[in-house]
Amino acid sequence: MSCTGRTAFQAGIECAQKALDQFEFTGVIANADPHAIGLLRGLQKAGKKIPDDISIIGFDNSPFCEYTDPPLTSVNISRGEIGQCAVETLAAMIEQSRPGIEIRIATELILRESVGRPRKT
Repeated sequence: MSCTGRTAFQAGIECAQKALDQFEFTGVIANADPHAIGLLRGLQKAGKKIPDDISIIGFDNSPFCEYTDPPLTSVNISRGEIGQCAVETLAAMIEQSRPGIEIRIATELILRESVGRPRKT
Protein backbone atom coordinates (compact mmCIF):
# COMPACT_ATOMS: atom_id res chain seq x y z
CA MET A 1 0.00 0.00 0.00
CA SER A 2 1.37 3.41 -0.92
CA CYS A 3 0.74 6.42 1.29
CA THR A 4 2.08 9.94 1.06
CA GLY A 5 2.64 12.50 3.75
CA ARG A 6 5.02 15.31 4.53
CA THR A 7 6.96 12.88 6.71
CA ALA A 8 7.28 9.11 6.95
CA PHE A 9 5.52 9.32 10.31
CA GLN A 10 2.52 11.10 8.74
CA ALA A 11 2.47 8.61 5.86
CA GLY A 12 2.26 5.81 8.42
CA ILE A 13 -0.72 7.46 10.12
CA GLU A 14 -2.43 7.82 6.72
CA CYS A 15 -1.71 4.18 5.84
CA ALA A 16 -3.24 3.02 9.11
CA GLN A 17 -6.61 4.52 8.21
CA LYS A 18 -6.46 3.32 4.59
CA ALA A 19 -5.57 -0.20 5.71
CA LEU A 20 -8.40 -0.32 8.25
CA ASP A 21 -10.84 0.88 5.58
CA GLN A 22 -9.72 -1.70 3.00
CA PHE A 23 -8.48 -4.81 4.80
CA GLU A 24 -8.98 -7.10 7.75
CA PHE A 25 -5.55 -7.87 9.17
CA THR A 26 -3.73 -8.93 12.33
CA GLY A 27 -0.24 -7.68 11.56
CA VAL A 28 1.81 -5.30 9.46
CA ILE A 29 5.49 -4.94 8.56
CA ALA A 30 6.60 -1.44 7.61
CA ASN A 31 9.54 -0.65 5.33
CA ALA A 32 11.08 1.70 7.91
CA ASP A 33 10.67 2.47 11.59
CA PRO A 34 9.20 5.98 11.09
CA HIS A 35 6.42 4.43 8.97
CA ALA A 36 5.84 1.78 11.64
CA ILE A 37 5.69 4.42 14.38
CA GLY A 38 3.12 6.35 12.34
CA LEU A 39 1.14 3.14 11.81
CA LEU A 40 1.28 2.46 15.53
CA ARG A 41 -0.07 5.92 16.30
CA GLY A 42 -2.73 5.79 13.59
CA LEU A 43 -3.99 2.38 14.64
CA GLN A 44 -4.13 3.44 18.27
CA LYS A 45 -6.09 6.57 17.33
CA ALA A 46 -8.56 4.28 15.56
CA GLY A 47 -9.04 2.34 18.80
CA LYS A 48 -6.86 -0.68 17.99
CA LYS A 49 -4.82 -2.23 20.77
CA ILE A 50 -1.24 -3.08 19.88
CA PRO A 51 -0.40 -6.01 19.93
CA ASP A 52 -3.74 -7.45 21.08
CA ASP A 53 -5.57 -6.47 17.87
CA ILE A 54 -2.69 -5.84 15.44
CA SER A 55 1.04 -6.60 15.58
CA ILE A 56 3.51 -4.12 14.08
CA ILE A 57 7.12 -4.64 12.95
CA GLY A 58 9.40 -1.88 11.70
CA PHE A 59 12.67 -2.01 9.79
CA ASP A 60 15.99 -0.35 10.76
CA ASN A 61 15.85 -0.77 14.55
CA SER A 62 16.17 2.95 15.18
CA PRO A 63 16.76 4.10 18.76
CA PHE A 64 13.19 5.46 18.86
CA CYS A 65 11.74 1.93 18.83
CA GLU A 66 12.42 1.51 22.53
CA TYR A 67 10.43 4.64 23.39
CA THR A 68 7.14 4.01 21.59
CA ASP A 69 4.15 2.67 23.50
CA PRO A 70 4.36 -0.26 23.24
CA PRO A 71 8.05 -0.57 22.30
CA LEU A 72 8.33 -1.37 18.59
CA THR A 73 9.65 -4.70 17.30
CA SER A 74 12.03 -4.04 14.43
CA VAL A 75 14.39 -5.72 11.99
CA ASN A 76 18.01 -4.75 12.66
CA ILE A 77 20.43 -4.49 9.74
CA SER A 78 23.95 -3.13 9.55
CA ARG A 79 23.88 0.14 7.63
CA GLY A 80 27.69 0.01 7.47
CA GLU A 81 27.55 -3.35 5.74
CA ILE A 82 24.92 -2.08 3.31
CA GLY A 83 27.13 0.89 2.44
CA GLN A 84 30.24 -1.23 2.04
CA CYS A 85 28.45 -3.72 -0.24
CA ALA A 86 26.97 -0.89 -2.30
CA VAL A 87 30.38 0.72 -2.88
CA GLU A 88 32.05 -2.60 -3.72
CA THR A 89 29.25 -3.58 -6.11
CA LEU A 90 29.26 -0.21 -7.85
CA ALA A 91 33.05 -0.31 -8.25
CA ALA A 92 32.86 -3.83 -9.74
CA MET A 93 30.12 -2.75 -12.11
CA ILE A 94 32.17 0.23 -13.31
CA GLU A 95 35.54 -1.55 -13.54
CA GLN A 96 34.30 -4.81 -15.04
CA SER A 97 31.09 -3.68 -16.77
CA ARG A 98 29.27 -6.30 -14.70
CA PRO A 99 25.52 -6.12 -14.26
CA GLY A 100 24.11 -5.80 -10.76
CA ILE A 101 24.34 -8.81 -8.49
CA GLU A 102 22.27 -10.13 -5.62
CA ILE A 103 23.69 -9.39 -2.21
CA ARG A 104 22.42 -10.83 1.05
CA ILE A 105 23.00 -9.05 4.32
CA ALA A 106 22.22 -10.65 7.67
CA THR A 107 19.31 -9.25 9.67
CA GLU A 108 18.10 -9.81 13.20
CA LEU A 109 14.56 -9.48 14.53
CA ILE A 110 14.62 -7.39 17.71
CA LEU A 111 11.52 -8.52 19.59
CA ARG A 112 9.79 -5.92 21.70
CA GLU A 113 6.19 -5.51 22.80
CA SER A 114 4.46 -4.57 19.52
CA VAL A 115 3.92 -8.16 18.40
CA GLY A 116 1.70 -10.86 19.82
CA ARG A 117 -0.12 -14.03 18.86
CA PRO A 118 -2.66 -13.57 16.07
CA ARG A 119 -6.22 -13.29 17.31
CA LYS A 120 -8.71 -15.91 16.24
CA THR A 121 -10.95 -14.77 13.40
